[in-house]
Formats: sequence, structure tokens, C-alpha cells
Amino acid sequence: MSKAQSTSMFSGRQVSAVVLVVGLIAGVLAIGWNWWNHSSLDPKAVFWGALQNNLATPGVTVTQSATASGTTTAQSNQFDFGPNKRAKTITTFSQDDAQVRTLELSTPTGDFTKYITIQPGKAQVQNAAAIKQVLNIWANTTAAGANKDPGVPSTFPTVLLTLAVPVGGFTPANQQALLTEMKTRQVYTPDLTSVQKAHVAGHLQYTYKVTMQPILYVQLMKDYATFMGMHELANVDPNSYATTTVTAMTWTVDARSRQLTSISYESHTEKYSGFGLPITDQPPTKTISGTDLQQRVSALQNQIQTFPGQ
Repeated sequence: MSKAQSTSMFSGRQVSAVVLVVGLIAGVLAIGWNWWNHSSLDPKAVFWGALQNNLATPGVTVTQSATASGTTTAQSNQFDFGPNKRAKTITTFSQDDAQVRTLELSTPTGDFTKYITIQPGKAQVQNAAAIKQVLNIWANTTAAGANKDPGVPSTFPTVLLTLAVPVGGFTPANQQALLTEMKTRQVYTPDLTSVQKAHVAGHLQYTYKVTMQPILYVQLMKDYATFMGMHELANVDPNSYATTTVTAMTWTVDARSRQLTSISYESHTEKYSGFGLPITDQPPTKTISGTDLQQRVSALQNQIQTFPGQ
């Protein structure tokens, strides 16, 4: 066999070996991908992953709505858990064809409110100038007295402590503490045998039936409030909820991002979105007093037959 032939045969073996190795790598990668894809989309892993992500988010928007006495109230609360904590709230009152919308910006040192939409609908406005005295006028609505929770916007305890699940941007240690409490004490129990799967706007969503133990939930929220620097639940006794019946809920989770989409129970629904988005709005530099704004609103009420939300 000539040297040229030997080299040719050796090169052929090399090519075969390379093809074999590449094939093996591709096979291993495919197996690994299938395993990861399957395990990452496991309903149990998705459920607890969503709760863990809830505790590690720089920000979130929670939307809620309710109807009473013919008036629908929809509220969107955006929270920023970063170094400059703040909350931005848009509240919409609707009754028939009339609508009123307010905007509130809450920081650790102050609260500011303005009316951004006033649509009387079919109601007659005797003096249109009265609307101009209210619309888009910032008012400083900061409560008098010392802040019970220094460094925490007043909207935080007002809304966050009423949600069905804790949410915030915690240290890894506090994340683990709250997640462990939820798991070991079985605050939330998902029925993993009845998970519904659906594609919504290109997203794979899981819908769970979940039961929540009120007494354990209250204790969880007390611990959550402590980590958040809030003291509103300090004197609440979880044992007073010992006889409260288990709450049945429906949770919807984006399976791939492991982010909550909504939680519903009884006639209440919380919708979650905007994970990680910061609030860029700055406190206004020019304001009127909250009392002045209320007086202007009262004057406007006298000019309009129906003023939703008041």
C-alpha cells in the first residue's frame, strides 16, 4: 500500500469518527433538551416556580375590578420594589356612559393624586370651567403624621397585604424562607391531577385548582409583611382564623416564564402582568393640597348630575 493510499484511508476513518462523535453529541443534546423541556414544564415545577418568581421580581402590575350599586371600579396597581420604591395606581370608575379616572403616585415620603379623565356622559355640566379646575391638577394627599412604615410607600400595605399571594423583590434568604413556609405548611395546595393546559396568544398557560388555608395564609402574610418592612399585621392573630373555611381558588400561570397570570376566588379576580418593569414617573414639583382638590371636586359634583366613584 502506497503512502498516498494509507493517508487516504486514514482520512476516511477520521471523517467517520467525526461523524460518529457529532451524531453522539447531537443525540445527547436532544435527550438533554427533551428532558429539560419536560421537567421545566412539569405542572408541579411550574406552580412552585411561579411562586418563587413572585418573590424575586423587581416590579409587578396587579389589576383588580369590582361592581357595586351599578358602578364598576377597576384598579391597576404597578409596584416598583427597587431602590426607589414606589407605586403607581390608576383607578377607573364607570357608571353607564360616565367615567372618572384617577392617577396616584405613592413614594416613601409622599402621596400625589390627580384626575386624568372626567367624562360626565349624558349628564349635563352647568359650568364646564369646573372640570378644568379638577382635571390634571396634582394634589399632595400625603397623610398627616409619622409614616408607620418608614421607607415604604403607603400604597404597599394597602394593596399588597390584600393579595392572595405574596409578591416582592426579596433577598435569596428571605425568598427561601417564605417559599419553604408555603411548601412545608401547605398554605397553598394545587390539584396537580386536574391541571388544564391551553395556548393563549402564543403562550402556554396552566390553570390550577388551588385550596388555601386562611389561618396559614395570615401567618405567611405576617412574615411577608415583616420582610417588607410593613407593620400593619403585627397585632393580627392568625388563630382567630382557625375556624375559617378553606378558600377554593383558580390560578393561571404562564408555563414557560413561570409567571402568574391571574388568581380568582369567589367574585374576586387578580390579574398579574408587567413583571420586572420599573416606574419612571417622578413626584410632581407643583401641587395643591388634598383639601383644595376635594373642594374642587365637591364644586364639580354640584355641576354634574352623576359623578361616578364619589
